[in-house]
Amino acid sequence: MNQLLLERSTGAVGANVFARLETTRLLTSFQPSPQYRFDGGERGVAVHDGEASSSDAAASIWAHQAGVSALALERFDGKILVSGGSDASIRLWDLEQCGNPSTPHTFKPVGTIRPSSQAHRFGITHLSFYPFDSAAFISTSYDQTLKLWSTDETRLSASFSLGSKIYTHAISPIASHLLVACGTQHPAVRLVDLRSGSSIQSLTGHGGAILAAAWSPRHEYVLATGSVDGTVRIWDIRRAGALIGMLDQEDSLGLYYNGLLQSDGKVRMRASAKAHAAPVNGLTWTDDGGYIISAGHDSRIRVWDAATALPCLHHPWV
Repeated sequence: MNQLLLERSTGAVGANVFARLETTRLLTSFQPSPQYRFDGGERGVAVHDGEASSSDAAASIWAHQAGVSALALERFDGKILVSGGSDASIRLWDLEQCGNPSTPHTFKPVGTIRPSSQAHRFGITHLSFYPFDSAAFISTSYDQTLKLWSTDETRLSASFSLGSKIYTHAISPIASHLLVACGTQHPAVRLVDLRSGSSIQSLTGHGGAILAAAWSPRHEYVLATGSVDGTVRIWDIRRAGALIGMLDQEDSLGLYYNGLLQSDGKVRMRASAKAHAAPVNGLTWTDDGGYIISAGHDSRIRVWDAATALPCLHHPWV
């Protein structure tokens, strides 16, 4: 790494090459922690590796037998992890159960929400903690509902039916408006107001189902969404038209040149603007709000300057 920094400082390695090499190093540095396991109380049979004996083909430990489809870690002290399964179950885990992080430990759930008419009936698609209080979290499901839960009592606090499969949701980490942006199989972004209980406001423009959504950590009314049509749209929900711009992998001028101002004062975006050559299935902002990171089914991760919407970096891994 020191040699790479030296070559970058002397100009022997360009900025883009340096960024790509450093990104590769970081992506390949993640390793699983085999001493930690999560026991959801269900068992199955699995052979762990080719050298395992028949006795090793024992009952494995599963957090969710049908598969884990969503995870969320509360951000206040990192103590509580919530997991969602393809079987519609939700489990809460206390990560402080393990007294010594260097020794093996099997975590047990401190709360379980099982499928029911009051809970979810189909697979969990997304989970997130309430941004200002870890005592509440939000879940969405293929059963077309968004639900608000009490973390301490695993009790349902509110439920919203959107009439369409919900693939993702996002709540602003800084806003006071308590709007949850929901991406569904319908091409309009649905905004659920946790305060008033309304879910009628929507943002239209995408050409297909919405798979990703993320609020800006600097501007409470700015939202980014990604769709199966390969587009990423940036919205200001206070505006009548709402759309600010679209990220474009072919763009070399930036957000303020993406559209043309018409006589009616509305901005018309280029219809061909695409952030990815395939569905966009991941979006996030850096903590300072300076960059947007997108991931797509085209096996690309792209980094965008949030101020100009210019592409800064792409990596051929997802």
